[in-house]
Amino acid sequence: MSSIILSKLPATLLVGLTVNLVSCEALKGPQAVETAKLDLPEAFSKATTGKNQKISTGWLREFKDPRMSTIVNEALIHNQGLKAAAHRLKAVREGTIIGRAARLPSVSASTNYRRTDGENILSSENYGISLNASWEVDLWGRLRNIDFTARANYCLLYTSPSPRDRG
Repeated sequence: MSSIILSKLPATLLVGLTVNLVSCEALKGPQAVETAKLDLPEAFSKATTGKNQKISTGWLREFKDPRMSTIVNEALIHNQGLKAAAHRLKAVREGTIIGRAARLPSVSASTNYRRTDGENILSSENYGISLNASWEVDLWGRLRNIDFTARANYCLLYTSPSPRDRG
């Protein structure tokens, strides 16, 4: 009886391993999709001369109007929508850092000290040091998908227009 079981063991293991590998492939989750390259007019890529010159970073000073500069700078300082968008972008960017960090090993260390004194018991001192290291193997792609989703959210927020522009 045991010889029959042992003779079928390699075939059973092979079938089990095959089923396991196939099921792992099915659970990988969504994969990154290549974005299409935009076909832009040639004038966009050659904007260097005449009317198509690059915009300078100090374009507001080129008007040589201090009153207009003051009004524009004040509007930028007090623009609540712009501040909110900047904070949303910062929060989503931090999410990408957290998503990447989850895929890396983590190390933590701690120390402790304990002293007991008493009249009827002996005094004692205890010292302790601990060092912990861990790393989650991304067998099912969960951490990769968290990282991918965080990066996609960052790109989406970075490229999306403001709510007023969406109409």
